[in-house]
Amino acid sequence: MAVRKYTKKKQEIEIEELPCKSEDFTGFTNDELLEKVTELCGELSEAYDLLESAHKMTTAVMAENTYIRKQLKYAREEELAKG
Repeated sequence: MAVRKYTKKKQEIEIEELPCKSEDFTGFTNDELLEKVTELCGELSEAYDLLESAHKMTTAVMAENTYIRKQLKYAREEELAKG
């Protein structure tokens, strides 16, 4: 399975590429095609939900990271002011 590497703000991110499904749908009935489209829409919906969940977790981690950095900055400033 292929892995693409991206660099954002000097941080390397690896994204695993999933294999692409390629199928020939000639000769299928409308009901069979509708069933397949419904199945694919379900898979797409699940993938979107996972992506949305990952985005929310990433946003929460980034917010927490920002909070911790600010707390460290204030703590350092207090230490410097004391002595």
